[in-house]
This record gives sequence, C-alpha cells and structure tokens, in this order.
Amino acid sequence: MASDKQIAANNKNSEKSTGPTSPDGKAKSSKNSYKHGLYAKSEIIDTENPADHELLVAEYYRDFTPVNAVERDLVDLLIDNAWQSRRQRTIGAAIWNNRFYFHGVEAMGAIFIDKADAFCRADRCKNSAQRNYQKALKQLMDTRAMRGEKTMPVFDLPSEPDPADSEALNTELGSFRAFPSQAIAA
Repeated sequence: MASDKQIAANNKNSEKSTGPTSPDGKAKSSKNSYKHGLYAKSEIIDTENPADHELLVAEYYRDFTPVNAVERDLVDLLIDNAWQSRRQRTIGAAIWNNRFYFHGVEAMGAIFIDKADAFCRADRCKNSAQRNYQKALKQLMDTRAMRGEKTMPVFDLPSEPDPADSEALNTELGSFRAFPSQAIAA
C-alpha cells in the first residue's frame, strides 16, 4: 500500500499530465484503445474509401431488394462480411508488401516464417467473414423461400473489360478488385 507521502506525490504529478493539447494529438490519442473495431461507429477505417463502401451497399440493396427488417438485416450482414473479407485480403497483401519493402522478394520464405502468426490471423478473419457471409446468404434465401419467393436474384455478371475502353480498365475499387477473374490472372 502506498504511503500518504507517495499518494500526495502522485496527485501532484497527475496535475502536470493533462494529455495532448493539439487537435492532431487529441485525434491520435483518441485511437489509443483501438483493438478490434467491435464497437466502431462505422465499418470504414481511415485507409478505406467511404465511397467504395457506399457503392458496395448500393449494389447489394439493388441486387437483393430486401422487403422487411429481417431481410435488411441479412443484407447488411452480407455487406459487412463482404467488406471484412476484402479488408482481410488487403491486410494479407500489405503484410507481404511491407516486408518486401525492407527485405526484398528473395526473403519470401523468411518473411512467411517471420509473419506466420499475422498471416494466420488475417486468414482466420477472412475465413470467418466468408463463412458468416455464406450463412447470411442461406438465411436470406430461406427467408425468401418462406414467403414464397423461389428464385435467387439474377445478377448481371461483369464481362471482361475491353482493352480499348480505358474506363473498363479501371478495375480497382479502392484496394479491392472489381473483377475476381482478373485478380486470379494478375
């Protein structure tokens, strides 16, 4: 137990520590306790483009057109898990890119061993998001079947872009690929 003298000294020292005073310092310190984003006010983190998320939301609502609160919640789950899955793929690439910057491509094996825990965590998060996505999609389809809708929404899948069309060549959605077939070929 602290003595009275120690308590008085602690109280005196605490008056000198007022925390950050500049707006930039306050903004940085407000993020000190970020751990997982479970209680975040937004799904978007600082490095992501809010317009990309808004586009994803608009596309899901256009394609699934929920008709009640349950369907809206399930579509929201699809969106959240699609966004999380994309984020985790970006994180995996960032781990590689960061280490290549410092060590070069020739250190690939050492990088994989050195960052194995980080790769495993990112992969577990991505796999969890993908499983949750599949569950929500099945629940949405089951909910629609219970109200008599028997078909899955028809989606217009994007065709491969025409190289002559410069707009079609822009397949990036922020840091996410818009055409999965090109991501595999790249």
